Amino acid sequence: MKCKDVMKKWVVSVGPDDIVQLAAMKMREHGVGFLPVCGADHKAIGVITDRDIAIRAVAEGKAASTKVAAVMTADAVFVSIDDELSVAEDLMMRRQKSRILCTDASGAVSGVISLSDLPGFESTRKSGAVFAKVAEREAHPSR
Repeated sequence: MKCKDVMKKWVVSVGPDDIVQLAAMKMREHGVGFLPVCGADHKAIGVITDRDIAIRAVAEGKAASTKVAAVMTADAVFVSIDDELSVAEDLMMRRQKSRILCTDASGAVSGVISLSDLPGFESTRKSGAVFAKVAEREAHPSR
């Protein structure tokens, strides 16, 4: 099965010069805790999560007008939409990421695969293995 068969195709994003408040408003509006941060070419340069906002903005007393680039996570994990799902699962396990960006041939973001997407397409055993590896990150909060 290909990543394009599993990914959520409707992706909301923000730009690096957008403000944190806009990112939070988009998360609330769309019921998500994760947004790709994309340049004008729709290529991701990072991601911003609700955790990034809480830890790197609110907890540090930064203004809601702080630029997304100042608090985003720059090491986003990417996979091609044409890669096999197993490639995405392997990256999620190795990098301990619960979400992975899917890009098209030009490198533009086309979708997102989340841990919650896997049970519908994989065996319980395989989904559980990916979840267990990603969850190790939570046991080591310093990562």
